[in-house]
Amino acid sequence: MLSFKINKIANDVTVIFPVNNFKKFKKYILWNSNCLIKKKICTYILSNKKIPYLKKNFFIKSVASKKFSNTNEKIFYALKYIKTKYVFFLREDDLLCMHGLNHLYNQIKRNNKICTVQGIKFLVQNKKIHPHIPNSFNFYSQYSKHTFRKKILNIFNNANESYWTIHKTRVVKKFFSLVIKKKFFYDLTNNWFLTNQYYDLYFTLFILIHGDIKFENIPINIKIKFRKIKKIGKPINFVEAQKNKFFIRNLEILSSLLEKNRKIKRSEAKKIILLSLNQYFKFPKPRSVIKNFNIFQLFFYRVNRKYRKIKEYFSNNQLISRYDVYYFTQLNNNLYNKLTSNYKIKQELNTLYNNTINPN
Repeated sequence: MLSFKINKIANDVTVIFPVNNFKKFKKYILWNSNCLIKKKICTYILSNKKIPYLKKNFFIKSVASKKFSNTNEKIFYALKYIKTKYVFFLREDDLLCMHGLNHLYNQIKRNNKICTVQGIKFLVQNKKIHPHIPNSFNFYSQYSKHTFRKKILNIFNNANESYWTIHKTRVVKKFFSLVIKKKFFYDLTNNWFLTNQYYDLYFTLFILIHGDIKFENIPINIKIKFRKIKKIGKPINFVEAQKNKFFIRNLEILSSLLEKNRKIKRSEAKKIILLSLNQYFKFPKPRSVIKNFNIFQLFFYRVNRKYRKIKEYFSNNQLISRYDVYYFTQLNNNLYNKLTSNYKIKQELNTLYNNTINPN
C-alpha cells in the first residue's frame, strides 16, 4: 500500500464528485470514494439518485436530488457549503492518483498567485496507459514573466484542460455564481454547441484573470478511453460565433473582469481574448491531423505507428506508454524516464490499472 503524509491536505482541500451515471462508473466511484475516506479528505458526492453501496462516513457528504439538472448545479450546490481554501473537481470516469493530488496541493499552497494546478492525465487503451495529449506538457521556464496575452496563448495551445483538477475555492465560487445565478458561459438549452466548444475555455480565461495556472509533471488521474457520443448538427465556426448574442455577452463580462483585475483596457482585453480563442481553434488536435492526411501521409503514419508499438513492446516499461493513444505525439525522454523511474508513481498507476480497470 502507498503511504502519503496528507494530514494538512485533509484540512485544506474538499473534493467535489458529481455523479451522472453510477451504473456505468460504479467501480471508479466506489474506488475513489474509498481512497478519499482513507486519507480523511472531505468529499461531496452529488447525484440525481441515491447511490447504493456507498458506506456512511464522516468524510463523505452524499447528496441526491432530482432537482439537479446538470453537473454545474451539483458543483455549485457543494461550493455553497465548502469552507476549505482549495477544492478539487473529480470526474466520475477518472481514477484519482492520490500521489498526484498530494503533489498538486503542495504546489498550489506555496504561491498565493496560483489559482489552479494541473497534472498529467492518462488514458487506458489496448492494455496500455497513455499520456493524454503529451504536447500539453511543454513547460516554459519563463511562464511567470510572460504577458497575459502570451500566457493565454501558451495555455490554450499547450494545456487547455484545466477544469478537472485542484483550484482556489474563492475563485471558482465566483465563476459558478456567474454561471448559475447570472447565466453566463453555460447554456445547453439555447446554445448547446457554443457551450460545448467554449465552456472550458471560458473557465480557463476566468482563472487566468484572477491568478496563474501551473502545470506539474505528475500523473493526476487515469481513465478508460470511451468512444465519443455523436453530436447532432455541426459545431459553430469562430467567425459565426462572434455574431452570437450569448458569445458576445460572455466576451463582455470577461473583458470587463480583465480590465478590473489585470488593469488592461477593455478594448485591448477583447482583442486579446478573441485572438487567443481564434488561435486555439487553429491549433489542430492529433486526431484531426490524422483525419486530414492524404494517402501517402497516412501510409507513413501507419508504418511509424507500427514501429513505435513494436519498439514499445520490447521496452522495460510495457504498461506505461510514452505515446498518446494515436501513437502520434510523445512525452520527451527526460520526462518519460523521470515518470517510469519513480517507484511510487509506477506502483500507483499499476495498482489502479490492475485492481480497477483490468481486474484479474
